[in-house]
Amino acid sequence: MGLFSIQGTGRRHASRSSASGREQPPAHKRSRQDRCRSVDASVDRVVVSRQIDRSIPIQDVTLEGRENMALATRAQNAIANYPPGMGITCHQAVWFWAAEEATAQGLVPPRPLLTRMGNIANMPGGAQGAMLRLPRVCAFDFNTGATPPPGTVLLWITGPTHSAVVTQNGISGYNQSCIFPHLPALGNYSTCAPAQLGAGQKLCYLIAENDIVKAAGGVFHL
Repeated sequence: MGLFSIQGTGRRHASRSSASGREQPPAHKRSRQDRCRSVDASVDRVVVSRQIDRSIPIQDVTLEGRENMALATRAQNAIANYPPGMGITCHQAVWFWAAEEATAQGLVPPRPLLTRMGNIANMPGGAQGAMLRLPRVCAFDFNTGATPPPGTVLLWITGPTHSAVVTQNGISGYNQSCIFPHLPALGNYSTCAPAQLGAGQKLCYLIAENDIVKAAGGVFHL
């Protein structure tokens, strides 16, 4: 079973007959999976259902430090050869690192930088929307003095949303002034220590490295 299933929907037809000509059951009698495939009457939408492979408990993968930390290695430096003056959001950067790791794992073919960034920009709901739909392991409080394992993706959902990656040197990402007040308002790439987080930015959510890498490759084909 894959990490997500994505079903694109189109316009509703007058009858409930399927392509095979069989009458489909009323909505209340359909399975949950069938209801997820139902057509929205007014707009096309993408249904992302949470279907995580639980063969390895996610708390063991993420919270006990057993990740391969590949995402941390990719995020510990700015994106190489990124065109000067070309904008990038925090979420786009994290998806880019995840897509590069998905390529290394054979989940998606190699792509030129701008092609990959174009794929990320065209994700359903954008990079932010896709990030917000990823399953979250748990909430995390940096007030405890602990730090999640390297490779874990951090997500802030209040105020301006923000995502970043835990690396060996701290919290790495782009445009981090929303959580690190000492940074310039329109900063680029940075790595900062958790102790430098703003007073109201100590709480976030954790996204497992394996989940976002699988989504980047097997779901969104970035």
